Amino acid sequence: MIKISDIYKSPEEREQKKNKKKKTRKVSKVERQDIEEIYNEALLLAKKKMDEAVRYDEIKIEAGDIKVLGKILKACKENRKKILKFFYEQTPSNYLYAHNVNVAILSLLLAMKMVYNEDQLIRVALAAFFHDMGMKNYIDIVNQDKVLKYSEKKKVEEHSNELHYIISAKSDIPKELKEEIVNISSQHHERVNGGGYPSRKNEKDIHHIAMIIAVSDVYEALTHDRPWRKAFNYCHAIEIILGGKGEEFSADIVKLLIDEITLFPVGGKVTLNDGRKAVVIKTRGDSPMRPTVKVTGDGGGNNIKDGSIIDLYRQKLLAIE
Repeated sequence: MIKISDIYKSPEEREQKKNKKKKTRKVSKVERQDIEEIYNEALLLAKKKMDEAVRYDEIKIEAGDIKVLGKILKACKENRKKILKFFYEQTPSNYLYAHNVNVAILSLLLAMKMVYNEDQLIRVALAAFFHDMGMKNYIDIVNQDKVLKYSEKKKVEEHSNELHYIISAKSDIPKELKEEIVNISSQHHERVNGGGYPSRKNEKDIHHIAMIIAVSDVYEALTHDRPWRKAFNYCHAIEIILGGKGEEFSADIVKLLIDEITLFPVGGKVTLNDGRKAVVIKTRGDSPMRPTVKVTGDGGGNNIKDGSIIDLYRQKLLAIE
């Protein structure tokens, strides 16, 4: 298997990785400001690649692209709660850019729960990030503020195969890796029961990474506004996806999704941004980052027996660290 890290890491970085005896400096967690910068960098990259596809009918996968996705992977590993906060925040006016970034984030978070090494995780990020770049020819159709007609839906379905034609042979990755990424990305609308498109593959013929992207793609789309409808809350989105568990989607991956998005389950212990300790007593389907909590300790490490109950949805100045 081609090591993607060898494409974008400098010789010094590769040498440092080989030298296992060398002491490495402890790196602090990626903080919110850093994550915001990383997320915005990924958004700009998604816009750039979509613009390239529209203007030149061609996209190059460059070493710099892999570096950006490597930053997203690092943020997912080190601060998943904060990267998910950006996943749920309002997307730009053209949602297609944010959609590609968000699907890459969620696909990585799900894949990290499996036995995937770093090189495989970058493959997940690449395939997820480029999965909808084939929409370049259908932007006017999907941006309508009304439900698509049957003929329009059938037309849009052709986007799954577009990557075969627009990912450039001049990319900074080997031909076989390019073909692997394109093959995975083009399967994100296939379904395990054979009812998807473009090739009506069934579970045994669908790449496992494509099944991860399929679940992430649908969940992201459901939980964000679209020109023709408002976003569903995450509970409703999960109900819709559960309706296809085992029929449209891999049951194992749906379970991972449910585990991942329950950010603050009832009974979970959290720390507030003022230092107080609390326990979650109620969650909100429309705002998963802001549950209702009961204070159990002060910032000095002292327990509080009958602490106050705080609805973080209403108390905007407070948040979970």
